Amino acid sequence: MLMGGFYYKNSEHVKLQPVKSPTELDLRKLLTVLKSEPGRLALEQKSPNDFGLNELTLYGENGHYLVMYGSYQEDGDYLVLTLHNESNVKLGMMNILGESYPACAVVEDFSLVEEVFIEFLATGLPSEQLKK
Repeated sequence: MLMGGFYYKNSEHVKLQPVKSPTELDLRKLLTVLKSEPGRLALEQKSPNDFGLNELTLYGENGHYLVMYGSYQEDGDYLVLTLHNESNVKLGMMNILGESYPACAVVEDFSLVEEVFIEFLATGLPSEQLKK
């Protein structure tokens, strides 16, 4: 597994050094940074098929967090899973790091984000809390 990403500190772009085979402690340190700073964190895992990587990505800004799992399927389709926030459904779209995303996929509960990432690091599988 490979972990990397970036964050913004006082408008300065800070690139995170890629970490091969990160530990839970490595992951928790970077998640702590992204809890309060806008940025992106990704865990990439080699896919069991030959189509590409499996990736769990966090986009965060202003206490809003989008978690996306992406995986190439054996039939060539690309599967995307996200968390689901029913209370944001009526908001339509939400802007994170300059991109628009469905607000229903954005959560404010950072402990949920941590849980999903730690589970993926430990098992290599997406959390059951992620939905199509």
